[in-house]
Amino acid sequence: MPYTRTEIPQNGASRARQPGQSALETLPAEILQKILRNLELDSGKQRSGVINAFDHGESSCLSLEKPTLFSCLLASRVLYANALPITYRSVTISRMSTFNHILSQITGNPVLGRAIRRLDLSDLKVASPRREFSNSLHGMLCLTPILNEIYLPHDRNLNETLSGAVLQILLTGLPHLKVLDFTNCTSLTAGHSDVFAQSPPTAMLPIKSLSLTDSRTDHEATTSLLPSLFPRLAHIETMMLSKSNVTAEILNAIPSTARITHLAVNHCPLLETESFVDFLLSHPAVKDTLEVLHASIDPVDLDEDSTAHEEQLTERLLQNAPETLRSLRLAGRPMTSASVAHLKTLAATAEDLSIGTGLRIHDLETLFLDTVDDPSARANHQTTQEESEVDSKYTAVLEPMERAIAICKLRQRLSTTPVPAHAAGKPSLRYLDIRAMDFIEQSKIRCSILLGDHSASLDVIAVSDRLMDRSGTLRDICASVGWKVKREGRKCLLMRR
Repeated sequence: MPYTRTEIPQNGASRARQPGQSALETLPAEILQKILRNLELDSGKQRSGVINAFDHGESSCLSLEKPTLFSCLLASRVLYANALPITYRSVTISRMSTFNHILSQITGNPVLGRAIRRLDLSDLKVASPRREFSNSLHGMLCLTPILNEIYLPHDRNLNETLSGAVLQILLTGLPHLKVLDFTNCTSLTAGHSDVFAQSPPTAMLPIKSLSLTDSRTDHEATTSLLPSLFPRLAHIETMMLSKSNVTAEILNAIPSTARITHLAVNHCPLLETESFVDFLLSHPAVKDTLEVLHASIDPVDLDEDSTAHEEQLTERLLQNAPETLRSLRLAGRPMTSASVAHLKTLAATAEDLSIGTGLRIHDLETLFLDTVDDPSARANHQTTQEESEVDSKYTAVLEPMERAIAICKLRQRLSTTPVPAHAAGKPSLRYLDIRAMDFIEQSKIRCSILLGDHSASLDVIAVSDRLMDRSGTLRDICASVGWKVKREGRKCLLMRR
């Protein structure tokens, strides 16, 4: 039967709306913008949970399979006018051409500059030093007065020559700034001691998160600006200071009203351990609020005398560690068997633990056993070690059976070691990093109860990538007891399935 079109009477037909008069477009601006803020910026790459809305290659195209802010920009003039400021709330830039384009846009339309809340320049790179970048950045900062977060370029061709005017507006000219990232930036410690010259000493900064990671310079330039900056951080909560020139004296200058929850001071050459431990255990800003502490060092810098002193300081820190700690990383710091009891206490509440030097796999196994020292486990562990040494003499003969023998030994060890009562209660420790341990001790993970139900809460164990042999022995051993192996950079992750 041929199709015939049915005519709808004129009085029953819906009249076509004029452009800009749809139900969505006629909503009040504040309601329409609230709706648009729930849409995604589905263009470009994603970094740290924020979509890169502006920096996409020429070959990339906009995906319109689901409603996005960019599809709204193409829909109508009303939606464009309401969606455009929202797209500028979070700006991520990795090319100088994009940086110049954004600067031109907010210069011509200052309303867009006042819409920017987050500015990420961390991936911005150039082939040669550009001193004029400092002036351009100063102009952009002047046009973004309500900025909440800024991540400066990690490229030292750009950040080594930041002027005092740029630092001054970053530290004193942005009253809403909460996150300030100086990662890999040496300008903060290379002069500019007059940044706070026009600001009274009692003027506190609104900054809650500060990163100075990898910003160390010559020791002579250390005390240029940091001693003036830290006493003004009354609201600071997160401090990423690894590989910087921070000292214990500078840390003690932090106001007692601050409440620091995250502190990273890995590989800080001027930070003396004894003064730092005193700071952690006595300063009001950290002693009752610290949740994350990363304080790894390079063990090659320690001689025999300093190692013994460092062991005492490490034990003191573990013994008096804040009960609020959830992540503790002390890779490279010397530890002894006396530290095991304190680590066992931390393992009951912490979720992330990085072990220092001097411990054995047996010491770590006691963290998950009912007693600190289990003689039967020690004997079993010693037997396994001796058998492994014997087997190594016959590697050429037993090569085809090596994996099967290793798997049998692990299963026998797991079946003969009693599972502690608390294993079913899921202790808190979920991530254990043992890469700082001696390599021979790390290799004993292949026959350790850490791979069994004894460590029921443990989800990931990080070991040296040197354990990833070409034959895949470690991978097969782990797979036999419900673990998988993944290489990630210079570390190898054993993950419970």
